[in-house]
Amino acid sequence: MVQLNIIVFVTLMLLATSSSKPSDLDTVIRVPEPCRGMQYCPYKPEGYELFEDKMDIVFRQFLKVNSTRFTRSIRTEEKEIFPDEYLPSILSPKSDWHNCPYETKRVRLYLADYLDEDKVEVALIVQTKEVQQVFDIVTCAKKYIPDGDEQCFQDLSIAKSGLKSACEETYAQRNVYVYNLKDRKIDVKYLSFPVACTCNVSYKF
Repeated sequence: MVQLNIIVFVTLMLLATSSSKPSDLDTVIRVPEPCRGMQYCPYKPEGYELFEDKMDIVFRQFLKVNSTRFTRSIRTEEKEIFPDEYLPSILSPKSDWHNCPYETKRVRLYLADYLDEDKVEVALIVQTKEVQQVFDIVTCAKKYIPDGDEQCFQDLSIAKSGLKSACEETYAQRNVYVYNLKDRKIDVKYLSFPVACTCNVSYKF
């Protein structure tokens, strides 16, 4: 399992290539302020809308060629499920906080970074009126996690046994449809996202 801990760049420049159209070369997609320092972005970046029509056309072609079954994640009553504003996270029950408090959020993502031959790249995730990809993101609720060597499993008194515990996010990979600006086609990338906050126990050194 690959776990990415790379900060998304403040500005993603869509670099010029010999096969790109001039309209693509001069485009700049700016990472929104709330996404700076994150490895994925749930806010639509400035400039993203310029590619939405292209994504729809290319994605339909992709489905025909690859005979891929794709179920739209959002169909009826879309605005009720995903309004334009950014929805708050759902905090885990306090009764379970001894096993790491966590926050869950179902979102659309527009950008995500990944490693390609040890080089950091940023994926432009396909999100249009016709195609929506939904992600369940689970992160540790850090403001509710105590400092020190017993962040979780405090009821087990593990410190007395020379152990320490820490709440850490667990990542999993999922296939994501992304737009390849260089070749103007749809690619499938396996990107890593946090799916759980787990209590890890180790020896003190």
